[in-house]
This record gives sequence, structure tokens and C-alpha cells, in this order.
Amino acid sequence: ADRRLKVDVQSMWQVPSIAHICELVRVASKEPKGSKLALPQFSVQDLERHLEEEVADGVHPFLVELHVRLLRGLQLANRVAIHESSWEEVFRGELRRRCDPAVVYDSGSYKLLPLGTRVELLHTLCEWRLCDVEDTTGAGQLDIAPEQMRLEPLGTDKNGHSYWNFSGLRLYREVLAGPVRKRKREADEEKERRLPAWSIACQTPAEWIAFAATLDKTGSLYRRLNADFLPRIQAAIAKEEREQKRAVMAALPRRTSTRIREGRAPEGEAENDAGWNATTNSIDHNGIGEGHTCAGGQGDLDVQAQGESVIAM
Repeated sequence: ADRRLKVDVQSMWQVPSIAHICELVRVASKEPKGSKLALPQFSVQDLERHLEEEVADGVHPFLVELHVRLLRGLQLANRVAIHESSWEEVFRGELRRRCDPAVVYDSGSYKLLPLGTRVELLHTLCEWRLCDVEDTTGAGQLDIAPEQMRLEPLGTDKNGHSYWNFSGLRLYREVLAGPVRKRKREADEEKERRLPAWSIACQTPAEWIAFAATLDKTGSLYRRLNADFLPRIQAAIAKEEREQKRAVMAALPRRTSTRIREGRAPEGEAENDAGWNATTNSIDHNGIGEGHTCAGGQGDLDVQAQGESVIAM
């Protein structure tokens, strides 16, 4: 997929919301891993990649399986077998039953729909699964706290931009643009419109630290980040630096004397060998010291629970 497609995916708030809802349902439903109802564990980055990947049949197998398992967990009007070849028909039927006809795709295949439409439909399906609180095993309601079901922004900055975190290290910015004014002759018909824009504010520990430094230290957003996020971010950075130092020291060559490598040195070489080894030990020690002092850095972390959870939100 090209870069423009990736930017489009990352600018849709529904994408992290889909990942968040699926994780809530996966944990709350307590379905065993091999169950036909169990949702897969995945990150936002996984979902973005699968949405972008082009496959011969048009819909990535992971997304097909996700649709199938979400549909199996719904309270359907008619209990039917849902599998890889029937899910589209079942989904269309539920859209007709539950939604405004405008969102129903009656003609053509799901794979031919624009990417944005497919993301919106998948998000709609996720909301159905969250709202159909009776799970299909008869075990009762999903054990999800109300505050988990409806996330709120972490806060706003001085420009009125809202910031959201669904999980992991992704911090999203929602920008609400000011009123769009029409030409003067149309002033009487002017209406204020707010145009939401969605983007990633930061996604690595270093970016979180840099972003927090730009905030008003007395503002509610900074206080929230400082209380709930920055300590864990700083701990993640310290852990990464320790791991980098260990990797540097482990990669340093460990020299041994010829006598040790070959079992026994010929007579007359012991003195020279011992002197060489002492020098080597000194060099090795200094090398390790330099590596220990200089190694490290913040870098990007592999931040998934499934790959993302350096900090579990």
C-alpha cells in the first residue's frame, strides 16, 4: 500500500476504537483461545497493516476472521451458520435490520467498497458486539465497567485540541477547526462548522517526553500525563537503556589465551602468553566500561501487549 493510504488509515478515529472494543470484548467474554467466539488479540498497528495489505481476494484473511467472530457473538434475528463464505450475507442482513438504509451496501462485494467505508462498517459491527451484552454462550452479561465502554479524552491543550489514548503508546490528537466563513455576500447564511481532524501526536517514549515539555505545567492535560503516564514512560525508557547496555556488553568479544583455547601452550611461551592475557584483560575491561557508559538511547520501543503494551492503559 502507498503512503497516502497509510496516512488515511491513521487519520480515522474508528481504527483505534475498533482495536479497543475488540480487546474489551476479548477479555470480558472469557472465551477459551480455541473457541469459535474468541476474538483475536491484536494491536492498532496490526489492524492498520491488515487494512492496508492488498490480497488476491480483496479482504485480508485476518479481517474476514474478525468479521466472522464478531458476527457469531451477536444476538441475531435468525441463528445461522456464520463462516468465511457466508459472513457478508449475514452482515448485510443485520445492517438492513439495525441501521438506516443509507449505510447498507446492497450491490457489489464488500471488498470493492472504499477503505473508509469498510472501516466504518467494521466499527459499527464492533459497537453491536459491545452492546449485545448477552453473550452467545448464555454466560450472561459481558463484565465491562461503564467507564471502559465509553472513553473520554485525557484533556485539552491551550488551543482546544483534545488528546486520546486507547492503549499502549499511541497518543492521538483531535483538532477542532474554527468556524469556516463563507464569502461576504453569503454572510446571512453563514453557519459555524467544526471540522474534526484526527492524527497521532506521539507514539514513542521520547516523543511523549518531548510533547509533555510543550504543555502548560499548570494545565489539566499536563497534570494527567504527569500523574498517570509519564512515570511509566520514563520507566520504559530506563528499561530500554538497560537492555541496550546489556546487548552492547554481550556483543563484546571475549578473548581467551592461546593456552586456554588449545588446551596447553608449548613450554617457553607461558610467560609471553600470561603477559598477553593481562593486557587483553585490561583492554576488555576498559572496553566494557566504555560500552556501559556510552551505550543506550531512547529509540522506538516495541510497544505491543501483543506487541504494544510497554504501558498498559
